[in-house]
Amino acid sequence: MAGIFLAGALSLLFAQGAAAPLAAPSLIAPPDESTFTNHPRTVHFRWSAVPNAAGYAIEIDCEDCCRKGQWCSEVQGSGYVVADLKQPEYQFDFWGNQKGRWRVWAVDDHAQPGFKSAWAGFRFIGVPNAVKTPAQPPPPAAAPTTSQGEPVYSYGPGITQAKAIYTPQPKYTEAARKAKIQGEVVMDVVIGADGKTRDVKVLRSLEPSLDAKAVEALKTWRFEPATKDGHPVATRAQISTSFRLL
Repeated sequence: MAGIFLAGALSLLFAQGAAAPLAAPSLIAPPDESTFTNHPRTVHFRWSAVPNAAGYAIEIDCEDCCRKGQWCSEVQGSGYVVADLKQPEYQFDFWGNQKGRWRVWAVDDHAQPGFKSAWAGFRFIGVPNAVKTPAQPPPPAAAPTTSQGEPVYSYGPGITQAKAIYTPQPKYTEAARKAKIQGEVVMDVVIGADGKTRDVKVLRSLEPSLDAKAVEALKTWRFEPATKDGHPVATRAQISTSFRLL
């Protein structure tokens, strides 16, 4: 029987025999538990380069931005994620006089994410009331558009996650069953504003016939789409299909 597992932005299950994930970068700046008083609230994040990394992703989280007393990642499943960074650094204007935290990970040339670093915390205090602004998340960064010209948004503050409502499972091919092949097929997919999947791409292959079955099944999945400001939008997800023999 094939089992299905849906991951949020940038989380994966690795197939048997896959290359080992890249090591987590070491966080350089700002140091953990840093306190800032500057305005604008610009933070320059830096971390160590990772050998064989094709790029990096950073997740920036905020306490009280999405719901009082909670981190945005606790409310929405992830913080503000910026992917496809080519250099081990990123400059960001933080939202307000609140606590923040950040972590990063490397991505290899097969789009496989590496291990995530530990969270490092910081906070902004002491900005005069005259220049304070409400704690509002910035507009989510839109990724390149889909093959249909639809902008694709990253999960983060202000973006709700898509929810799977119809998830038919792929079936074993007879040849794969006889060969007793087991493992996972990891796919990248765009979930459109209409709740349909498109632009499915295999990130981690298991076996050609099972790859094809996994893609075929995923194309029939349906979702309650993600929303931005109450309106449906397209988002990207990574979905792992697990093939296990009973």
